[in-house]
Amino acid sequence: MRRCDEFVDATLLALLLDSSLYSDIISTKTFKRLKNISFLGAIDYTSYNKKRHNRYDHSISVATLALHYATLKHLDEHETKHLVIAALLHDVGHGPLSHSMEPVFQKRYGISHHSMTNDIIQGVSKLGDELYQVLKKHHINIDYIVALLDGKVSNETAFALSNPINIDTADGIIRTISYAYSPQAKKAHLALLFKPKEIIEALVHKNKRVLDEFWSLKHRVYLNIIHNKENLKADVLSMRFAEQNSYISKDDFYLTDKAFKVKYNIQFEKMFKSNDVKSLEYKQRAYYLAINKNTIDSDEEIFKIYKSKREPKVLNLLSPKSLSYQGTLF
Repeated sequence: MRRCDEFVDATLLALLLDSSLYSDIISTKTFKRLKNISFLGAIDYTSYNKKRHNRYDHSISVATLALHYATLKHLDEHETKHLVIAALLHDVGHGPLSHSMEPVFQKRYGISHHSMTNDIIQGVSKLGDELYQVLKKHHINIDYIVALLDGKVSNETAFALSNPINIDTADGIIRTISYAYSPQAKKAHLALLFKPKEIIEALVHKNKRVLDEFWSLKHRVYLNIIHNKENLKADVLSMRFAEQNSYISKDDFYLTDKAFKVKYNIQFEKMFKSNDVKSLEYKQRAYYLAINKNTIDSDEEIFKIYKSKREPKVLNLLSPKSLSYQGTLF
């Protein structure tokens, strides 16, 4: 495999690749497909710093965090390997532009990255059964993997995936914040933040100071990056493109960004250049502390302390406030 990006811990990556099971999964064509699936979808094509992340690096990073969590929690071999596999495969079903066009595919064809992920794991996807055969070869409990990803398991293994601060968000939020910095400033800014593995350590050891800071960071990421006017506009234009072109088929969801761009080259180039959107309606996500206390006494308290809410909001893209937006987080 090619070298992963700066968000993947090198020591944990070496441990991950030392396993033939995980290496076999990473080597499949279905998993490699994620190299050409953008991490933030349309945002990756509008980000001023031009650094595009992908679901491949993100998935490997989440898997290394799963391995780290399993070690810290002293999970047995069975639970460890099933957690790491669930982490590796949690995004394997993403379509082109990740989440950006997915709502249209789901509404029109009933397909989502989650349903496609389950199909791939169960060997019934149009992408083939190569990955399924790898799982069968290594005697993996496929039903358990699907249950973990469906949120139908309640134990320490599932906690790594399902709690408000989890192995997915630990990488995802730190990865996303990098979009706020120029290439020249990114390294210095990221050095001031916790590394994803340190967030997992704080989760296991219930270090409330670190978890609170991460939760506040997540709020700022959504406020200033995900809900940035240009990024919201890019997502809206992507969905409009899919809605207005009925010839986009269900099979297009199986394409990578690259293949989708080749197939719809002229339309793809025009997609993000429209000035047609004057206002956007969206559900703004806010992250807050529901309970103020100095310590965390149990895993269950994490669900009570760290909360999020979604509220309908209208953004006028032509308002002076929007036009004066500065793309910084601090």
